[in-house]
Amino acid sequence: MWVLVRTLIVLVIVGIPLSGEAFDATTSVDVTPPTACSDGIDNDGDTFIDYPNDPGCDSYSDADETDPLPHCGDGLDNDADGLIDYPNDPGCSSSADTSEDTEPNNVVTVVTTGRVDTDVLFVTDFAQTNASEGSGGSLWIEGSTFPAGNVYLLRDGTVQQVTTADLSGVFSFYFDSMTAGSYMLSLYAVDVFQTRSATVPLVVTILPESQTDIGEIVLPPTLTIGAGNNVEGWTHPLATVVLYVEGVEVARTIADTFGSYRFLLTDTEGVIQTRTFLESGWTPWSNPLTLRPTCRQTSDVNADGATNIIDLSIILYWIGQGSFTALGDLDCNGILDLSDLSVLSFYWSG
Repeated sequence: MWVLVRTLIVLVIVGIPLSGEAFDATTSVDVTPPTACSDGIDNDGDTFIDYPNDPGCDSYSDADETDPLPHCGDGLDNDADGLIDYPNDPGCSSSADTSEDTEPNNVVTVVTTGRVDTDVLFVTDFAQTNASEGSGGSLWIEGSTFPAGNVYLLRDGTVQQVTTADLSGVFSFYFDSMTAGSYMLSLYAVDVFQTRSATVPLVVTILPESQTDIGEIVLPPTLTIGAGNNVEGWTHPLATVVLYVEGVEVARTIADTFGSYRFLLTDTEGVIQTRTFLESGWTPWSNPLTLRPTCRQTSDVNADGATNIIDLSIILYWIGQGSFTALGDLDCNGILDLSDLSVLSFYWSG
C-alpha cells in the first residue's frame, strides 16, 4: 500500500498526470516589485513607513515616499493673500509651518450694531454702487496698531480707505450698502517715518441685509535699520517687542507710551524681524530686513597693524567664495569687488 501511494506522489511532482497524458508544467507568474509606499522600508528617512502611515504616500501604488514641502517653504502662495512663505507671509511662524493661513485671532466675525469712528483721510468707491436696495450688507472693521499710525485698507491690492489710529492705537473702518459676497481685503500701517508694516490679509463675507463686524485685528510692528545698525520701529504702546536674527530670539525691549522701540546692536548680521507680545497673544511678524555689521572702513583686515599680503589674501578668499563679510568691504558699499582691492592697495604698507 505504501509503495502505491509513494508512486502517485512522485508522478504528481514530476508533472505526469495520472491519466498518462503529458502536459506543460511551466506556469507564468507576473511578479511586480512593490512600490516605495508598499515595500515595508522607510525610503525617505522620516521614520514613517508606507501608505497610509507616511504623509508622502497618496496610496499603496505611490512610487515616492518623499513628504511634500510645508506650505511656508514651498515657494507657493497657498492662501492666495499675495504673500509667499516664511518670513514674508504673516501666517507662517517658520519655514516648516504647514499652513500659510493667518492666525485665527486676526479674524473674528460677530453680528452687532456697534461702531467706532476714527479720522478718515480719504475714501474711494467700495463696491456699494452695485448693491440693489434691500440686498446690501454693511461692514465694520476694528483693530489696533501704534498710536496715530495711518492704516491702509486694500481690496485686491488696491487702496480703498485710509484712517488714522487714535492715541491708544485703535482704528476702525465702516462701509454701508455693500454687495453681498466675499471680499479679499488686507491692512497695513505706516509710521511717522513712512515705514510700512507687513500686510495682514482678511477674507470677508458680506451677507444680505446684515452687518458683518470684524474685530481684534492686530497689525504687526514696523521695522527699520537706523544709524549705527540701530534697529527701531513702532508698535503697540508699552508692549513687549522681541527681536529675532535668523529666526532666533536675541533681545527684548518695552515700547514707550507712543509705541516707539529700539535695539542697539553690534557685530550682528543676518535676516532680522520683530513681533510684539500683547495680552491677547502675538502680533504677526514685521517685514524682514537684512542687517550687516557696521562698516569698519579700515584696510587692516586682520587688525595686525599693517596692510599687506595677509589682508589681500583674506579679501580674495571671500571674493572667491562668492560670500560677503564686512571685514573686506573696505568701501562700505555692501559688496566685495575690485573697488575694495583698490582701497587696499592705496593703504598698502607691505
